[in-house]
Formats: sequence, C-alpha cells, structure tokens
Amino acid sequence: MTDQLFGRKLKEIRLKKGLTQKELADLLFVSRRCIGNWEAGRRKPDIITIPMIADALKVDTNYFFNRDSYSIPVPNVIIFNNEKTIISEDTQLIKKVLSCTNLKVFDSLKEALSYAHSTSVSIVFLDLDDNYADSFFLAKELTTISNKTNLIFISEDPQYALNALDLFCSGYILKPLSQKKISEQLEHLRFPVNKLIRNIHQ
Repeated sequence: MTDQLFGRKLKEIRLKKGLTQKELADLLFVSRRCIGNWEAGRRKPDIITIPMIADALKVDTNYFFNRDSYSIPVPNVIIFNNEKTIISEDTQLIKKVLSCTNLKVFDSLKEALSYAHSTSVSIVFLDLDDNYADSFFLAKELTTISNKTNLIFISEDPQYALNALDLFCSGYILKPLSQKKISEQLEHLRFPVNKLIRNIHQ
C-alpha cells in the first residue's frame, strides 16, 4: 500500500467520523502536523501506530488495506442447495465454523441471485450433488455480480473439480463435511475475509 493511499483512506474516515486533524491528533497524542503528513502521503505511521489509529476511529485496521473489509463489517455467506434436508445438516456444521457471519441458506436460484444483487456476498457454498447445473449457473452469475466472491463447492464426487477450477473457485470440499475441512478451505480463500480468519483462529 502506498503512503498516498493510506493518507486518502485516513482522511476519508476522519472526515466521515466528523473529526478535525487536531481532534484526531489529540486522540493519538501526536501533533496536528503529524496527521497532516500522514494524510498528504509524506509520512506513514509505523505498524504499532496503525492499530491505535484504527481504534481511535472505530474501524478495523483492514480498512486501511482492504476496502471490502471495511464496507462489509460482518461477512455475508450463502449456502445453496436444492434439497432442504441436506441444507439443514450442512448449515448446522458450517454455522459452527462461521458463527461470526450473516449466513443465508437458499434452495431457489432466483432468491439466491436476488440476495446477491442486494448484498455484498463474501463466500458461497454450493452443493453439486443434487443439481450441479443450477449450482454452476449460480456460481457463474455470482462472479458477474462480484469478481471477489469466494466460491466453495461441496460434493461427494471429485468429477466436477475441473469445472469448479475453471471458475477460479476458492475451494472444493469432498463430503462428508467436517469442521476441519471447512476451516482449512476458509484459511485459503482467494479473497481473504480478515474478520473471518481471526474468528477461526480464536
């Protein structure tokens, strides 16, 4: 991250919080000039000071490095499966690992797409065993809505793995599901969800 980018983000959030440079400087026990230098990109705070700035401004430190982490404070997660009985079993297991997320379960393509159009979705779990055509169709549509959606496919059979890789998926889990398998996939997302990863390691 460039000093200029950090400075722009710092100024943006300071103004959004309604603080002057002097007021922020007082919260951090630094000079107003120091804040000015950071915002202008002439200087950048060290790794110890950045969390202090984040705390003072009531934002996650990732705001300064990844806009998505700031704009989506609670990650939104979708589970898609055509068969409700399987959904309930998978949902309970995934919920144990993803307790810090806003998790929605869909068995309707239309409802899942409508939700994805109205909300930024971080991760989607797609069960391929009941209707792989619908799951792949949804996956393709989701990548057109946001190219930073993590797709994780679930199946009893590895035969769909190459098709999943063609969509640049974040993971492919072979059933039966386990907390360990889910956690391992979440630790290797193509587009990391920092708040989520911290929760997994706690």
